[in-house]
Amino acid sequence: MVKGINNSLVELTIEKVFDMRKEVLDRQKNLEKSHLEVVEKLRLCDEKIENLSKVLLSKLDKIFESLKLNVSSKMEDNAVSAFITSPADSTQHKESKEMFSASGKYFVLKHTFNNNFLSLCRQQVEKDNSQMTINEDNPQMTQESRT
Repeated sequence: MVKGINNSLVELTIEKVFDMRKEVLDRQKNLEKSHLEVVEKLRLCDEKIENLSKVLLSKLDKIFESLKLNVSSKMEDNAVSAFITSPADSTQHKESKEMFSASGKYFVLKHTFNNNFLSLCRQQVEKDNSQMTINEDNPQMTQESRT
């Protein structure tokens, strides 16, 4: 009878060990599945972030282009209007001093500029445009310069 009890205890212990082993394996499978799901979600998030950053950079490029074109065209328009004004009308000639006002995030600039300053500004804009065409040839440079 003692042997029967010992055999049943051994069998019961073996069953418990098998049940525990099965439970551990099931938990491991669940953890692996969860891990794979998290990795996939992270990969998708990385792709979304990359796509959004590309879209944002392209929109910023368009905005910078339009701002540069607007600034350079306004400067040219003001310079042309200064040269076109007739010297016979003295009041118009006095008002034709190019008055620029620039406002931005950190400053407001109001000043009367003379023609020498305008020529320097045009040279700077041309220089910036030539540098910009160089940067367009190498898109990585434009992204680095913005960060």
